Amino acid sequence: MQIQKILHKDLLDYLDTASYQNSPNLPISRIRGLSQAKNPRARPDDTVLIMVFEDGEMKGYLGVLPDDLHFNEVEGHYKKEHIGWLSCIWVDPRMRGKGIAKTLVNNALEAWNNRIMMTEFTADAQKLYESNGQFMDLSKPEGLRAYLRPNLTYLLMAKNPKKWSKLQWLLSFFDGGLSIINNLRLLFIKKPKCNFSYVSEIDSETIEFIQKNRSALELMRRGEADLNWMINDPWLQSGVVENEESKRYHFSSVAKCFKFLNLKIFNENNEIIAFLILSVRDKNLKIPYSFIAPEAEAIVTKTVEQIMMEQQLDMITVFHPNLVNYWHKNKGPFFMKRKMQRHYMISKLLGELLNNQEKYLLQDGDADAAFT
Repeated sequence: MQIQKILHKDLLDYLDTASYQNSPNLPISRIRGLSQAKNPRARPDDTVLIMVFEDGEMKGYLGVLPDDLHFNEVEGHYKKEHIGWLSCIWVDPRMRGKGIAKTLVNNALEAWNNRIMMTEFTADAQKLYESNGQFMDLSKPEGLRAYLRPNLTYLLMAKNPKKWSKLQWLLSFFDGGLSIINNLRLLFIKKPKCNFSYVSEIDSETIEFIQKNRSALELMRRGEADLNWMINDPWLQSGVVENEESKRYHFSSVAKCFKFLNLKIFNENNEIIAFLILSVRDKNLKIPYSFIAPEAEAIVTKTVEQIMMEQQLDMITVFHPNLVNYWHKNKGPFFMKRKMQRHYMISKLLGELLNNQEKYLLQDGDADAAFT
């Protein structure tokens, strides 16, 4: 068994190699690789990709996203640790049970000096991390998923396409009937009229507002360069869902529609009270980053609801505690809501460093969540 590691400084060259271009299983999509190469927080010698080979054939891979963890504020200054988020671990189904995933994780721990974090992992990955003995729970924040329009076809197909593909026509028919009823319901909901504007990038006014209204508890504390990188270099492109690359890459690289909506929200005096980065994937909305002035949640949620109506979106998923609490207490235009939970894990070394910081905040888009 052979191990190959790709450093950040070598990533672009690797994308041009014949071994990458001809591989039956791609360890990273091209769009993701090009984006990773622009990561403003990455360092040249960061390990961003680890692969396991046997007899010249790749049997598994693991990606790592470089980032910086901020903690223990003292007079406006933060301690900082350079860390890696585990991202996209894959093992050839024929090789499962042979310790390849464990080998990949151990190599990531070694390459990153035990400074590793992870989230949005599968149940099997969680068992792997727990059995490793080098990780601990960081937090399990409660979120909310709220439905504006029915889309049972999308939800079930995304969860288990093999199981539901034969019944897709029936699901679509069922969705159509529900949509007629739901559209009548929406006709009687008063449309909010909010004061906001879209921006293409983070400008000086926006970054000044972010700095004044950012929570002191944020762990990642993404700034202007980080947010503009995310906006301009996502890991998904809009297009045909199944193309030649997607057949060889086992994670998302394309969606029917993927875009960011970057909003400045104003009060009645035309003063900025919030800046949000919204991501739209097909008809689903998320809020990767939100910076909100005190007591402005009501206006912010009404603005998001207005955008969902205008964009004809189906559902929203959010974990920001202030927004979750507000939507739990206020029905809004949604016909159904349900609780969600996100699980963050962290290496024990980093956990010990955070031991004295009892409270902290992770934005919805931290790790690689914003990019897809």
